[in-house]
Amino acid sequence: WIEGVRGLRGSEADILGNMSAQSELNDPPKDGISALQFAPEHNLLLVSSWNAEVSMYDVLMNGKKAQYSHKAAVLDCCWGTDQNRCFSGGVDRSVKTFDFARQMDSVSRRCLQKRLQRCQFGVRAKT
Repeated sequence: WIEGVRGLRGSEADILGNMSAQSELNDPPKDGISALQFAPEHNLLLVSSWNAEVSMYDVLMNGKKAQYSHKAAVLDCCWGTDQNRCFSGGVDRSVKTFDFARQMDSVSRRCLQKRLQRCQFGVRAKT
């Protein structure tokens, strides 16, 4: 199933490296999962879905910690600089930012010419 997985850290490596550690999420998305991403430093999992929702799960507690919605299917999601913020986008042609500490979402970019297919956060080097 998963062979040769490299570059994983912490809980991600533990979960994927030990097949007996597999489990199902409590309260999973009601439609197909379009993307998922583990947080860089904590046991958090970010999941986007075709049901227009983005959810954050605590992997060890197997519980949903937060959720927000788009107007249409979400095709990708990614973490920000830390686990307090994430980004997502999809068929509704908008990019949303969600602040987990404040439990608030905002539209970062609206009316893209095409639907967003991939979301990746990067920090630009200061010049």
